[in-house]
Amino acid sequence: MANEDLVPTDVWFPHYRDESFEIKYNPRHRWYYKKGMSPDETVVFELYSMTPKTAKQSFVHIWHSLITPPAWAGIPKRESIEVRAILIG
Repeated sequence: MANEDLVPTDVWFPHYRDESFEIKYNPRHRWYYKKGMSPDETVVFELYSMTPKTAKQSFVHIWHSLITPPAWAGIPKRESIEVRAILIG
């Protein structure tokens, strides 16, 4: 993801304001669809990594979205959570 594809955006919540990014269209972007996932399946995104051999830190932009097909009308909405964890090995 090129930095010029990112648009800084304010995100307003009832009790605080945060900052995030929107994404400009770019034909180089690649999106993947996880078809047929069941409620007991999970997708995990790794956003930060430190490679032990090089001790090089890297932050990766992992953009994700949800499409709402018309066939979903009238069914319960999906639920998602955000979990942040530090794993030390």
